[in-house]
Amino acid sequence: MGAGEVSCCALLINNYGGLSNLEVGVVVKSCVAWFRGGAAASSSSSSLKLSHLIVGPVMTSLGMRGFSLSLLPLDRPAPGGMERLQDLLMAPTGSNAWPKVVPLPTDDDSITTTTREEEEDSTTTIPTGEAASQLSSLLSRSDILHHPGRPLACTFLAALVETSTAALLASESLLNELDSKVGDGDTGETFKQMAHLVDATVLPPLRAGCGSSNKPPPPARRLDSELLKFLSSQVVVEGPSLFQLLLTAMLSDMSDALGEFVGGTSGMLYTLLLRVASTSLAAGASCVEAFSSALLAVGSAANSKEGDRSMLDALHPALRAAHAALLQGRGLLAAFREAGTAAEIGAQATACMLPFAGRSSWISPEITRGISDPGAVAASIWISALARAFEKES
Repeated sequence: MGAGEVSCCALLINNYGGLSNLEVGVVVKSCVAWFRGGAAASSSSSSLKLSHLIVGPVMTSLGMRGFSLSLLPLDRPAPGGMERLQDLLMAPTGSNAWPKVVPLPTDDDSITTTTREEEEDSTTTIPTGEAASQLSSLLSRSDILHHPGRPLACTFLAALVETSTAALLASESLLNELDSKVGDGDTGETFKQMAHLVDATVLPPLRAGCGSSNKPPPPARRLDSELLKFLSSQVVVEGPSLFQLLLTAMLSDMSDALGEFVGGTSGMLYTLLLRVASTSLAAGASCVEAFSSALLAVGSAANSKEGDRSMLDALHPALRAAHAALLQGRGLLAAFREAGTAAEIGAQATACMLPFAGRSSWISPEITRGISDPGAVAASIWISALARAFEKES
């Protein structure tokens, strides 16, 4: 190929046999981005243009993880004849094992790719409608609008949301790495999506309720004095408090958003967790009772319990630790700190558990031994982040 020439080529991405479809998809996206981004042109005095893509297990080995890339220039006659290689490549075949050849659009803008930095800066857009309405509607009620405790309650909830979702976003690579060893490698991506959805759904109305679009977390001492009674009570005696009303609406909106936009087991279980907690609070349950009911519902839906190596091994200890600290009068900050510690210990303990739940139950215990469950680690991350919402001010 001479200097300055542009050569069309076909790319064969061969899965050696041990990669999941998700992992192969990452390879495909990276390869297309490389071509579309001009890297092929900058690598030499001439350039390559990707016109056809072939993806599949063409040459494999049992259980072999990895892939190979093969390029075939198409701007030349086929050997021994005048037909173009492109025509032969697209010709019908009776081989069921040969992957489908995908012709790519010639317009460079037809395939949109993003860099890692662009993905990290992006947020999920939540369409307006029912999924984001309950919290906003509640905050616009006249009695709530003029309630003296509204700014503090909204600031508190916004701080909890912001710190927990930020912790999940920062842990994307860690969660993906853990899940690549015992699952399908997408736990970090799933929780990244969930974090963006939660931020986009509840932070705008909460920030508006704070009276500021970027208000710092309040001091922990004020939170202790105003919210400790509600959080530690077993029974709601005098009807729902402002905090309970806001928390109920917030959890409901979060459940709606995750249920509509997040797939997979984690999305379904967190949708259920938030929905049951919200419904229980609306029915008059205390905070502890609501989340206890939510964990029971998750265990029933997933057919799992504490000790089965799942997110329940972080969530159950965290709830017990927080409840104990509140009952002993040690304060809200201590409750969240001890909940985070208990969740981390529970998540670490899953590395020694036999897998009886989730995708890990499909593989040999020899593979999971020594590796913490990604779902439990994710739960410990956002729970541990809760105390950081306001501990700097304590």
